[in-house]
Amino acid sequence: MTRPRLTLRLATLGAASLLVAYNLAAQGSAPPRETIVIVHAQVVDVATGVVRPKQTLVIAGGRIQAMGADGKVALPRGARTVDARGLYATPGLWDMHAHLSATSMRPRGASGPSTIAGNADFVLPLFVANGVTGVRDMSGDLQLLRSWRAAVTAGQRLGPRLVVTGNKIGGTARVVPGAPFPLTTDDDIRSAVRALKRDGADFVKYLELPAVRFPALMAAARAEGLPVAGHVPPWMPLSEISDAGMASTEHLLGMAQATSGEEATLLEEARNEQTWWGQLLIRVGIWSPERRLADRQRRAIASSAEAKTAQLFARLKRNATWQVPTLAAIRHINGMLDDSTMREAREAYRLPFMVGRRKDWASGDTLANYAFVRWAFQTTGDMHRAGVPLLAGSDMPGTNRLAGFSLHDELGYLVQAGLSPLDALRAATIRPAEFLAARDSLGTLEPGKLADILLVRGNPLDDITRMQQLDAVIVDGRYIGRRDLDALLAQARTLATQWRAEAPAPTP
Repeated sequence: MTRPRLTLRLATLGAASLLVAYNLAAQGSAPPRETIVIVHAQVVDVATGVVRPKQTLVIAGGRIQAMGADGKVALPRGARTVDARGLYATPGLWDMHAHLSATSMRPRGASGPSTIAGNADFVLPLFVANGVTGVRDMSGDLQLLRSWRAAVTAGQRLGPRLVVTGNKIGGTARVVPGAPFPLTTDDDIRSAVRALKRDGADFVKYLELPAVRFPALMAAARAEGLPVAGHVPPWMPLSEISDAGMASTEHLLGMAQATSGEEATLLEEARNEQTWWGQLLIRVGIWSPERRLADRQRRAIASSAEAKTAQLFARLKRNATWQVPTLAAIRHINGMLDDSTMREAREAYRLPFMVGRRKDWASGDTLANYAFVRWAFQTTGDMHRAGVPLLAGSDMPGTNRLAGFSLHDELGYLVQAGLSPLDALRAATIRPAEFLAARDSLGTLEPGKLADILLVRGNPLDDITRMQQLDAVIVDGRYIGRRDLDALLAQARTLATQWRAEAPAPTP
């Protein structure tokens, strides 16, 4: 089957063509590009898992021009020399599920502007300060996102590389201005996808549609050469979504149901909510979709079938349906806001809208939520062992989820789920490059690759938390040392303090 996937869309393009077609052109930052020589580095080869000691890297023009053992690489004159003795060099990280323009981070009603456009001042530097040099934005204001990308490319902003789309298909807003809304016919869907393509979207984000409309979405995306990524609505089987060619599915949605021995019954119950009489029962308050979904989720986990699970994982692997578990989001949304030490460390960056859920530990609902979190971690590890391809994504912002910081949380959670530190690191480096068909330019440290490089204090293959101990970030050949990284963090803390002070007082 020919799919409108990132990997197929760009598979026949060379490096230069790929970067133009997919808007991954070298993106600027505050420091100028310069010729840099890194010496005495321990280079982590994420492809093989080998650490190459005492390496020299030569960076110029935003790319790695040469790499080899110390003393074996010709050094250009006049280059900036970085002594990386004791440091480990890794590729820059990618957050493959983030929302930079999902909500205004500055409080509405504050003195001065409170538009989503101000988000860039907070999130873009935070990503870089945490070593996140690439982000897949999973729905938002496409015009604004593209303007941020253009500003980063022009050197007017410091930020990561951005892969972007408009609002969600099947959501509560037009995908882009001028697109039809609501999407009630196949023609509406085709027009919406064409509008995304016209406005420069890199892919289509799917939320939900009536099952009868889903084939029209996939056909329209294929016609426009756009991959589709997103949710699995409860009335559609994950196996059908996978067979149809979705590039990635998010948050483990549909997974519990698809591995349940009661899948047919659970699907039928969800489909009943879409009927005229089901909608009536919901409107009059007899049915609660939230409670019904939680009940189906509980029953699905309780009725998990080993043979069905194995068959599903084999199918996802065969179809190359990438999974983005977003374990950080699953934990937070289900009331697990991490330990007090983490909350205290994040307090200085907390924004007014980031209100954590308060759960009653003694309630059955809370226990069910925690059971789901345990299931999510176990399932993520099982998928990895079965060969299902995984990507690291934080689903920031919200509750305790912050740009950059929460990608590191996700790496830790992937290890807790059963991945090795190497495989967790791969989920944020080489695997995104594979998913984006950008292995010729991203994902590993090799001559000819784009110079997105992290220097960390310690071997992350021994302990994934070493990735948080950054000594320097090189983004597109621009060096940002520890002092400048600290300045970026201070800038974010200052904004957060200001915006908290501007927030309207809570209503008594």
